[in-house]
Amino acid sequence: MKNLMKQGWFGLMALVMTVGAAPAQQPSADEILATARYVATLQQTSLNGKLRRGNTETPILLTLVEGQGIEFQVWTGKVWQKFQLKLGANQYDLFEGVGSNIRKFDTRKLNQPVMNTDLTYEDLAFAFLYWPNGKVLGEENLGIGRDAWRVRLVNPRAKGLYKTVDVWVHKKSGALMKIYGYRADGKCIKTFEVTDIMNVGGGEYSIKKMKVQSYNDAGRSIGVTYLEFDKPERAKPQGLR
Repeated sequence: MKNLMKQGWFGLMALVMTVGAAPAQQPSADEILATARYVATLQQTSLNGKLRRGNTETPILLTLVEGQGIEFQVWTGKVWQKFQLKLGANQYDLFEGVGSNIRKFDTRKLNQPVMNTDLTYEDLAFAFLYWPNGKVLGEENLGIGRDAWRVRLVNPRAKGLYKTVDVWVHKKSGALMKIYGYRADGKCIKTFEVTDIMNVGGGEYSIKKMKVQSYNDAGRSIGVTYLEFDKPERAKPQGLR
């Protein structure tokens, strides 16, 4: 777990909150995102949930294995499709497959939707949380007790759906509250918003529901997907292959 805490980690589990004290002065973008990149206490944990778009639901499973990495599984209708993240010193490797047949992830599929939802594989990776040279735009109040830092991140590469991403991080807890993804022309094409959280015990809170919404060039919504999780259970450490 120490390696995970040092290197940070991405993916949907980045939305789990770790309670901490609010800083006295404005921190840097990296400091703000630090607690949004990893889970400090929910070790050996699995989150069962689903992706829901309209009347269609897709079961999902997210597992954190201490000191090894993260595994995200999607039920394709016949099998569980695996996506594994293994963290290194200053990098990460993404794998995919079924059962023990695991291979390097095909990055050409990053912008493809997952099971016809509004989430792409790029979204599941949340790789933008690791873009360098983020800028703190200031503080915003998102509602009662929801003071947040707003951080702007710029894509260092030409690849991907987003040129810039704005991230709102709860000042007190360090949790991600919402995310806006923009194209190079400045148009917002996707938003992510945590709409419900759950108490998992020990003073820890985790995401219960997140709303993901896609937009067309005119700014009209063209799709809504909900990511919903049940209360977490202890995971069986199987390791990454």
